[in-house]
Amino acid sequence: CNTISSHLAKVSLNSTDPVRFVNGRYRRFTPRECARIQSFPDSFVLDSVSEARQYKAIGNAVPPVMMWYIAHSLVK
Repeated sequence: CNTISSHLAKVSLNSTDPVRFVNGRYRRFTPRECARIQSFPDSFVLDSVSEARQYKAIGNAVPPVMMWYIAHSLVK
């Protein structure tokens, strides 16, 4: 997958956006799909804000699993 960034909140797609090819057409990933790629659990609530804000929040976030490894190595 290409990098998940906050600019996915914008309407247009460019060559660096993570997309899926479905039924002969390209579509950008949904906010939930982006959250899964970033390692957020499905229990993480996203739908309390607009889709644009969801993309921004996920794109600007530090992936939880990556943060766990950083914290774990700091503790060592």
